[in-house]
Amino acid sequence: MESQITVDIPSPVKVGQEVKVRVSLLPTWVGLHKLVVNFNSNKLKAVKGYRNVIIGPP
Repeated sequence: MESQITVDIPSPVKVGQEVKVRVSLLPTWVGLHKLVVNFNSNKLKAVKGYRNVIIGPP
């Protein structure tokens, strides 16, 4: 994937609150990929997380 998806959270996230967001992605090739998430807010900048994902053949 060469583009970014931006998801805006409609309400403020409180201390200790968990937020889950679901997005649909369509991989274009099989193999090991890295899903990267970058979180920004008015209090925190550039908080990054990632997960390795293995895509199998259709």
